[in-house]
Amino acid sequence: MKLVKNFLEINSNFLKKIIILYISLLLILNFNFLNNNIVNCLNTKQYRNNQKFAYPNTYEAPTTTQDVKDPKFGVPKLSLSLFEENPQRKIRLKDFLVVINYSLYKLTRGETELIFHFADMNKDDMIDQREWEAFTALFVFPFEACDYTGSYLLDEQEFKKCFDADPRAKAVDLGERFGDKNYTVLMETVSSRQESNLNFHDYLIIRRGLFGWKECHSSHDTISKYAFQCALKSAIPIKFQIKINSDTIYNAGRKLGNINENPELDFVSYIRTIYFTYVFSIYNLPNDSPFIEKTQFLKAVKEDRFPTHFS
Repeated sequence: MKLVKNFLEINSNFLKKIIILYISLLLILNFNFLNNNIVNCLNTKQYRNNQKFAYPNTYEAPTTTQDVKDPKFGVPKLSLSLFEENPQRKIRLKDFLVVINYSLYKLTRGETELIFHFADMNKDDMIDQREWEAFTALFVFPFEACDYTGSYLLDEQEFKKCFDADPRAKAVDLGERFGDKNYTVLMETVSSRQESNLNFHDYLIIRRGLFGWKECHSSHDTISKYAFQCALKSAIPIKFQIKINSDTIYNAGRKLGNINENPELDFVSYIRTIYFTYVFSIYNLPNDSPFIEKTQFLKAVKEDRFPTHFS
C-alpha cells in the first residue's frame, strides 16, 4: 500500500507540472497571436488614415502628405446650390446665405446678398424655385459655361470669349478708344480686386448693363440721355434705385469718362456709370436720397455691404 501511495503522489506532481507547462505555452502562443494582430492592424491603411476616426492616434499626423496633394474635392456648381431644397419652399435672405456656401465661389457675404436681390424678381424679399431657375438660366449657366478653369473667376481671355459670344453684345461696338485694352478696361470698371478677374457678381453687373443697353436703344456706339434713363432702371433692381434725376447721373458719367468729343456715353463709360450708381445706392440703403450721411457711410463700411476694402 505504501508503495502504491508513493507512486500516485509522484505521478500526481508530475501531471500538475505538465498541466502548468501546457497552460503556460497556451498563454504565450495567445499573447504572440494577439500582439501580431494588433501590429498588423496598426499597419493597415485604415489606421494610417486615422483622421477618419473620432479619436485619432497621437503618435502620427492626422493628415498624410498624399492626402494633401490629392484631396479629390470638387466645388459643387453654383447653379445646383438650391437643387436639394424643397421646390415648394420660399427662401428668405438669411436662409439663402446659409444654403449657398458663397466663399466657395469667390463671393463675399455682401455680394451674395446683392445676388439674392437680383434673383428676387417679384420683390417680396423671398426666392422661390421658379425665380431661382429663371435667374440661373439667364446668368449662372452662361457664367459657368465661360469659366473654363472652374475657378469661378473669369480671366481676360475667358471674359473676352464669353462677351463676344453673347447675342446681346452684337448691339455694342467697343470702338477704338482703349485700343486692344477694351476688355481689360471694361473688367477693371466693375472688379473689386486688384487683378482683372471677374467673379459672378461682377459678371452679373456687366450682363445686366448689357441687357439695359440692348433693350432701351438701338445705337452700337453710344447711349443717349433718354435711353440711359430706361437702361438704368433695367440694369439695377428697384431696391437700389435712388431719387436722383437720371440726367444728373448721366452728366456725372460723362465727366468720369473724360468725354469731350462725344456728347453721349460709350459702353465702357455707361457700365462705369451704372456701376457707381449701384454702389452709391448700396451704401445709402435704406435711404434713396442723393446724399449719404457720414454715419450711414461708416455703418455700411463696417457691415461690409460691398467689397471695396475701405478702412
